[in-house]
Amino acid sequence: MLKIFDFTKILYLLQAIKIQESIFALPFAYMGMIIAVKDLPDLNTFLLITLAMICARTFGMSSNRLIDKDIDKLIPSKQNRHLPQGKLSSNNMIFIIIFSLLIFLFISSQINKLTLILAPFAALYIFLYSYSKRYTWISSFLLGGALSIAPSASWIAVTGSLDLEPLFLSMSIFCWASSFDIIYHVRDIEFHAKYGLYSVAKRFGIDKSLIICRILDISSIISFIILGIYSELSLVYFIGCVLGFFILFYKHYIIFINDMKNLKIGFFKFNSFFSITIFSCTVIDILL
Repeated sequence: MLKIFDFTKILYLLQAIKIQESIFALPFAYMGMIIAVKDLPDLNTFLLITLAMICARTFGMSSNRLIDKDIDKLIPSKQNRHLPQGKLSSNNMIFIIIFSLLIFLFISSQINKLTLILAPFAALYIFLYSYSKRYTWISSFLLGGALSIAPSASWIAVTGSLDLEPLFLSMSIFCWASSFDIIYHVRDIEFHAKYGLYSVAKRFGIDKSLIICRILDISSIISFIILGIYSELSLVYFIGCVLGFFILFYKHYIIFINDMKNLKIGFFKFNSFFSITIFSCTVIDILL
């Protein structure tokens, strides 16, 4: 088990689940919350939603690392992860899976009745997603679905119900997240074929997969625009949509002028810039 004061293990765990990447998932959860109330929420609600989202993502990432540990040993781009290298044990990862799940369920129970009812189903979906690449090429879309839960969940957290607006936002996140996951797996296409794994790139080839990604990213921007119109947001929000479009355009431009399989650029920064830009413009728009 994880020693409470083993700071090296704690650091490894934070690195393994890429805790820093919460920065591109949280803003969209906050968007659902802020658009729902057309204002900043109270501090208690904000903290509960933040902790719930971090725990849900931690549960998902740690489950994925444990479930994929044997696959990661075979793929060169993933052999430096902590479980394949022996820096963390399976017991370490099981501990963080159980801990984050229990905290997630507890926090959900403190928000409202509907979040408590839906939380176990969300957790089950997030857990089962990790097995999907073994059985179907739509695994990237299932990942998009997992991330798209966040804005609708935060809407439910502050209103106790679901409406059309968070569904537009969730659709935007679904398209955007599915796109970047497809891109992420393109570089592993040869290993997916070798070890019998599934992906969009393996099913359709690299060129067609990148076309699918462009369509998804354009669809994401369109969904953001529809959300803005439906929610009667004003100019600043739509400026955010335009800036988001150019961030995604530049991402695809970088891919276009490079050999995708040898591309070294980290797409984490594109994801962060995109989510923070649209979130910031949404906040400014609503508070003006």
